[in-house]
Amino acid sequence: MLCSPVILLVSGGCGSKKTVPVEGTVVMDGQPLAGAAVSFVPLGEGRSARGETDASGKFVLTTVQPGDGVQAGTYKVGVSKMEAVAALENVAPTTPEGAPQLSGPVNMGEGPPPPPKSLVPPKYLNPDTSGIQIEVKAEMAPVKIELTSK
Repeated sequence: MLCSPVILLVSGGCGSKKTVPVEGTVVMDGQPLAGAAVSFVPLGEGRSARGETDASGKFVLTTVQPGDGVQAGTYKVGVSKMEAVAALENVAPTTPEGAPQLSGPVNMGEGPPPPPKSLVPPKYLNPDTSGIQIEVKAEMAPVKIELTSK
């Protein structure tokens, strides 16, 4: 019995479209917003993309591979930045030599720590409420996302 070889042609995936590189900056009250997460959510079909701002507020979008951009289309945009939470707020006191001080009760805190606080107004956290929409098209210039703290 002879077996005939089967050749499969594989495309870029089901319904895949070319992505457009997208970069930009996020500012709040005119100042760069470092360490913020930026999310682009499509109005229609498509995939969401994310990026994180650096010290100068600059971000680059990623859909699948780092920096690959996003498909052309219109996107709702959300921006979030949370306050860092200390790992231990109430630690056992120590002696000047650094040894644990065991005299008296040690209060390690009451209940769970508070949730982290948002450093941007709540409306920007959700792409549905941010009021920011960006149209992504081929050969686009860097975008500027301007937030206000009020």
